[in-house]
Amino acid sequence: MSNRWLPVLLMLAASPTAAQLNGYARISGIAGTQLFVTESFESSGQFDTNDLIILMQMQDNVIGSTDNSADFGSLGSIGMAGRYEILRVSSVSRVAGVLDAITLTSEPSLTFNFTENASVQAITLELLGNGGDHTTTANIDALPWNGNIGGVLAMEVAGRLDLKHGIRANGAGFRGGLADVATSGACEVTTFRSVKTNRFAYKGEGIHRNSNAGWEAAKGRMLNGGGGGNDHNGGGGGGGNYTGGGTSGPGYNCGAGHAGGIGGIGLGVEINPGRVFMGGGGGGGEGNDNVSTNGAPGGGI
Repeated sequence: MSNRWLPVLLMLAASPTAAQLNGYARISGIAGTQLFVTESFESSGQFDTNDLIILMQMQDNVIGSTDNSADFGSLGSIGMAGRYEILRVSSVSRVAGVLDAITLTSEPSLTFNFTENASVQAITLELLGNGGDHTTTANIDALPWNGNIGGVLAMEVAGRLDLKHGIRANGAGFRGGLADVATSGACEVTTFRSVKTNRFAYKGEGIHRNSNAGWEAAKGRMLNGGGGGNDHNGGGGGGGNYTGGGTSGPGYNCGAGHAGGIGGIGLGVEINPGRVFMGGGGGGGEGNDNVSTNGAPGGGI
């Protein structure tokens, strides 16, 4: 990796929209030097011949326990989650103006995974200042992650960077879980994974791409995504990244039980110069009287 690349900071707060810099592409497969694209965003930055890109494994099949217990959503093998590689574009293909494929000058040295529980994207690595110094003229934000693309802000400055504005990935990471606002009943403190019902809010998103409707709700975490609140009035668990997310309040009148979502796992032991993660989304809150709220998204990269 170039020692001139400026990595962008991880932040966890929500942020208003500002100017964006990068282009993004969901990669559905790789054959030699060719990357197959199924979704793209190039309004801010385009994939062009001879440019550098980052190819990154955003999610992978890394879930450990799937039991209906407090261990649900633990980490199994970290797999390729968070791994990335900087590569150069040889050519691009577009159909009716929409990005269809990216051809690289060389094959990736990493083996990226493509399963229903994994996601891979390419991000343009923007060179600012035409290879010299650069002074910012406005705030720059990452495109918020939509489940397929976004969440990463990447740029390179070869000379001096005069930072006069914000460079932000606030709230651009994994998505928060939806709240449950239906009428609640008695406390439910023993369910950690469930389909969405009037008793359970959605879990926040994490580094395992969930494809099982039976796991999408209730208080168990989804790796670094926080658990959703359980009946009655359990709050959503906080998302995790370097450290674990906070476990929420216990719910209303639950005695010794705890209806709140469990905080997402911490990934600090896995983070290194070749592996980095977006922040996990917070779990949704469970509540009656339409007062519970959705979980917030995590920070981007």
